[in-house]
Amino acid sequence: MERVVVTGLGVVSCVGCDVASFWAALTAGRSGIEPISAYDPAPYEVRIAGEAKDFTFDPRLGKRMDRFTQFALTAVKQALEQAGLMPEGGESQGVNPERIGVSMGTGIGGFPFLMTQHQKFLETGRFHPLTVPIIISNMAAANLAIQYKLQGPNLCITTACAS
Repeated sequence: MERVVVTGLGVVSCVGCDVASFWAALTAGRSGIEPISAYDPAPYEVRIAGEAKDFTFDPRLGKRMDRFTQFALTAVKQALEQAGLMPEGGESQGVNPERIGVSMGTGIGGFPFLMTQHQKFLETGRFHPLTVPIIISNMAAANLAIQYKLQGPNLCITTACAS
């Protein structure tokens, strides 16, 4: 068995979208569960959730990514910065990119985008031409490798909450 060392952390959550605010909320016992504000929950029985309300992302990049991919890119950027490995110009600093891989898990992938495209299809008979590449569950891992030019193994585990 080989050793693994955690060198950097990144967080996007309902109690903070960076490690410092997340940790402060946890140690203060603050809950991020609140009434849903991202959409009108009136038609549903459940009207509370943990939403990443403070989350922001570059809208130019975000046009071709579901929110789960945006979360992953944001958390990984934080972790790379904390580890001192933040690639400049897309190249990893002093590390062979073939030795850096991506291993992540997701519960479902781009479900919110799929739902908006389904509604669009019902109304117009058309949907976004990149719907499938945006929603598939391994797109977060793929976009991480593309963004940082990582050439090692790329793996995405999709096993619901166990991910």
